[in-house]
Amino acid sequence: MLPSQCNAQAWLTIFKNGRIGGAAGFLQAIGIHVPDWLAYGFVPIVIVFTLHYTAYTYLLVSAALMSVNSELEEMGEIAGAKRRTMLFRITFPLVLPAVLSGVILTFSKALSSYTIPAYLGLPANVYTISTMMTGILLGTQNIGAGYCMAILLIIFSALSVLIYQFALGRRRSYVSIGGKGGRYTLVDLGKAKKPLLVILVLFVVLFVVFPIIVLFLDSTMLIPGRYSLSNFTLHYWSAKQGLIPTLYEGEAGIFKNSSFYLALKNTLLLAVGASIIATVCGQIAGYISARGRNKLSGKLMDQLVFIPYLIPSIAFGALYLAMFSHKKLLIPSLYGTFALLLLTNVVKNLPYAGRSGTSTMLQISAELEEAAELQGANFIKRFRKIILPLAKNGFISGFMLIFTSVIKELDLIIMLVTPSTMTLSYLAYSYTCDDKSPYASAVSVVLFVIVLVIYALIKIFGNADLASGLGGGKINE
Repeated sequence: MLPSQCNAQAWLTIFKNGRIGGAAGFLQAIGIHVPDWLAYGFVPIVIVFTLHYTAYTYLLVSAALMSVNSELEEMGEIAGAKRRTMLFRITFPLVLPAVLSGVILTFSKALSSYTIPAYLGLPANVYTISTMMTGILLGTQNIGAGYCMAILLIIFSALSVLIYQFALGRRRSYVSIGGKGGRYTLVDLGKAKKPLLVILVLFVVLFVVFPIIVLFLDSTMLIPGRYSLSNFTLHYWSAKQGLIPTLYEGEAGIFKNSSFYLALKNTLLLAVGASIIATVCGQIAGYISARGRNKLSGKLMDQLVFIPYLIPSIAFGALYLAMFSHKKLLIPSLYGTFALLLLTNVVKNLPYAGRSGTSTMLQISAELEEAAELQGANFIKRFRKIILPLAKNGFISGFMLIFTSVIKELDLIIMLVTPSTMTLSYLAYSYTCDDKSPYASAVSVVLFVIVLVIYALIKIFGNADLASGLGGGKINE
C-alpha cells in the first residue's frame, strides 16, 4: 500500500544526518550519530528496496502455501524427519515457482526503479541505470545513450524471465493439489511462537507505522530537525503564501498551494481515466482470450496484452518519450500533454486488466450468449445485457487494482511529466529535490491516506485485493 516514495522519504526523515541533505533527520535530532553510508547511498537503497518489495514475495508465497496439503508434511514427520528437513525437502520445493516468481518480480522492479535510487542515491552521487538514463534523457547529454540504456533494461528483464523458465524447467512437477481431498492443520510453532510474534509486530511497527508517524511529525515541525512541542506547527499544511518570508522563500502550505491542487486534480483524473479505459479494454481482451482459448486469435491476444508487463516502467516511459516527443509521420507530438500520461498508464496496466478480464470471462458460460443469439440479439446487445452485468465484480476489482497502482506511480511518468501535468508523486519528489522536506513529507502523507482509503474501498465494496494482480492467472506461471 505504501508508495515507494513514502518509504524513501521516511528513510530520509529518520536517518538524514544534515551533512549531505540539509537539515538533520529524526535520529540526528535526538542525539544519535548517523554515518553518511547509512543516510545515503548503496546501503539504504538496498534496505528500502527490501522492505518495499517484501510484500510481493509474501503475497505470492503465502498463496502457494495455502495449496500445500498438510498430509505431505505429516508423512515426513511420521517418517522421522525433523522440521528443518521437512521445510527444505517437502515444503520449499513445492512452492519453488512462487519463490522464484517473487525473486524475478523483485529483481525486475528494483532494476528499473527510479524513485528509491533518486531519493537515496543522487544526493551522494550514487547512480543506477534508471537514474542515469533519466538524467541523460532529460538533460542535454547524448540522447542516444539514454535510449541504449532503456534497451539494456529491457534485455535484463527478458533475461530474468528466461532464467526463471530455465530454473522451473529442470523439474516439471510442482503439483500440490490432486484429485484426492486434503487436510489443512495448524503448525505448532512451540517455543518459536512468541519470538516470531514479536518479530512480526516489530516489523510492522518499525517499518510501516513508525515511518508514517515520523513523516507526519516532520511536516509539523516549523524548523526541520527540532522535534519538540514548542516547534509544532501546521504551517506546511495550511499557511498562506509569504506568511514567513524567510522560511523556504515564503512557500504556502500545501492546502493553500495551487500546485498541490493541480497535482491532486491531475492525479485523480489520471488514475480514474486510466483505470476506466484500461479496465474496459482489459475486459474486451479477456473476452477474446476466453472465448478463443483454442483459436489463434485468443492465444495471440493473450500474449500481446502481456508484453507491456515485461518492459520495466522507466524503460517503458523512455520508449513513449521517444515515440511522441516529436511529430513523426502519423504519430503526433504529445510531449507535455495529459494525453501522453494517460496513454502510457493505460498501455502499461493492460496486462493486469487483461488477466482480470480473462479470469472473469472464463467464469461466464458461453451458453448464456448462445441462448441470446438464438433470440436474435447482436453482439453489442449480448455484451451490454449479459456480459457486463455478470462481469461487474471483476470490472470493479480490475478498476481498483489499476487505480491504486496509477495513483502512486512515479517511475513510469518521471520523464513525461511537465509543470502543468505533474502528479502528487512528482510534486513530493520535486519538494525533495528542492530540499523542502516538510512539504514533501506532507504530500507523502496525503498520498498514503488516499491509497489507504482506496484500499479500504476495495475490501469493502469491490470484493478485491491487490494480491489479485500478483497471485493469479498466467502472470505467476
